[in-house]
Amino acid sequence: MKKNPLIGKGLAVGIILLFVGTCIIPAIAQDTKKPLPTSRGSWLYVGGSGPGNYTTIQSAINAANAGDMVFVYNESSPYHEHVNVNKSISVIGEDKKSTVIDGDGVGYVVTITADGVIFRNFTVQSAGTGIAIFSNNSNVSFNIIQKNHDGISFGHHFNNSIFSNRIINNYIGIDFLDTKAGFNNNMILKNIIAHNDYTGIWDDDEDGGTIATWNVIAHNGEFGLFKHYSGGIFHHNDFFFNYDNVRVDANIHNSTWDDGHEGNYWDDWIYNPGYPYTYIIKNDPEWPLEIDHHPSAGHIIDSFIVATDKVIQAKKNEKIHFRVAVAVDPTTVTWHWDFGDGTTSNLAEPYHTYNASGIYHLVLTAIDSSGRNDEVLVEAHIGKEPDLPSITGPIIGKAGVTYNYTFWANDPEGDDVYIHVLFDKDEVVIGSCHSSEKVTQPWAWKWGRHIIQAYAVDIDGHQSATSVQPAYMYGFFFNLIRHLIDFFRHIIGNYWGRPCLFPTLFIGERCLMTNYTTIVPCIEFDRPTALKPYDIPGMR
Repeated sequence: MKKNPLIGKGLAVGIILLFVGTCIIPAIAQDTKKPLPTSRGSWLYVGGSGPGNYTTIQSAINAANAGDMVFVYNESSPYHEHVNVNKSISVIGEDKKSTVIDGDGVGYVVTITADGVIFRNFTVQSAGTGIAIFSNNSNVSFNIIQKNHDGISFGHHFNNSIFSNRIINNYIGIDFLDTKAGFNNNMILKNIIAHNDYTGIWDDDEDGGTIATWNVIAHNGEFGLFKHYSGGIFHHNDFFFNYDNVRVDANIHNSTWDDGHEGNYWDDWIYNPGYPYTYIIKNDPEWPLEIDHHPSAGHIIDSFIVATDKVIQAKKNEKIHFRVAVAVDPTTVTWHWDFGDGTTSNLAEPYHTYNASGIYHLVLTAIDSSGRNDEVLVEAHIGKEPDLPSITGPIIGKAGVTYNYTFWANDPEGDDVYIHVLFDKDEVVIGSCHSSEKVTQPWAWKWGRHIIQAYAVDIDGHQSATSVQPAYMYGFFFNLIRHLIDFFRHIIGNYWGRPCLFPTLFIGERCLMTNYTTIVPCIEFDRPTALKPYDIPGMR
């Protein structure tokens, strides 16, 4: 029996129309201008112009079920909200440079509390914490995380992946928050961690479960990596342009700094005591050495990072010379300085003068010959810094007794000031105070020799020099014996020119019995790391 050819053709046409219709209907229902990733669950859309799209990211998350995809268009960016991802879903931005979530300076921009979350393709900025992870098995990738106190912070969780993000211009790039419960198998892989004011990675993981490999950790103000309690795996990273590339403190487990064949690139290797064979990790002398047995002589990762002073302090009408450091030929780089006062320069290392006091926010943008760009945020504090603070209070005393110490600092411009006091390593910030206003801080010492340090910062960010005063809390009889030793050393003529251990009974050029506010010339004090001015290795 022959089949009617018209029936076959009609059936074929019907199938084609049905297929086309199923493709058209979703396209009409949602705004899908670009190819979108696949998802096993339902799709929910934020922004854009499609009917039924959500107007906030949080409202879409609230409506989602586990396994769904929340896709966020950049047309409605920036999104001024604080997002809590409390379901096992994917939250994807259309474009990481133009899909911005802004925390308006407070709280957590994004909090991940559900396990198995995927969060990617956003700029997350301007808050206490950019992304806070309180979950397991989550993935944060392909984001720009900037202008926060903490870029990313971790709770006590495991098996999270931080992959291929640009974590820049925060105070701390990645912060493991607590030491007690520990973290396990959290992977930090192929990220740019740069230009953070204090530390690139602050790792308090007591269990040694951090794995950080193939990262660029560069131009961080104090440490590239600070590893408290030690432990963890760190290799195939590039460390450069940091004030200190790495510091380990309070060893519990030895960290692994190479894979048996290759380690990390350290730009200060030639100054390291292990050179030219190994790189010795900076650690407290009481703990065993930690060593990168296979440091790299050159960069492991092809990256483009620019370094410059992050904080500039100068007087009004003073000519400032801005300097840069870069690992490529600077003549192949396109430079742009925005000085924050309405003027710009396209020179690599321009001079500039500010004619008014205040804090100026600068942006240095650099583009290399292949089109890669880097951006550094700089603050210029213009005006006169406060005078050296004064310190009064007992130099000699008894351990366990509370003593009052008084501080004050004059500001030449009459600005209010904050006085930062370090009792050994414990910092107290007093203020704000009026210029020359005396403020008192009580303190109880443990037994031993101690150091008080104080510096003043005015409301425009100008920082004074640091005053230093010792405190000897050994008890009356011990102090008396030391004074007698100094007395006899002075009498027999062997004292002069030798370092004194305690303030002598005699008032002279070298040691004073009374309170004083300048650095004591007869005692060498190490200036603590927190008080060192910002600088760039290789540009000192």
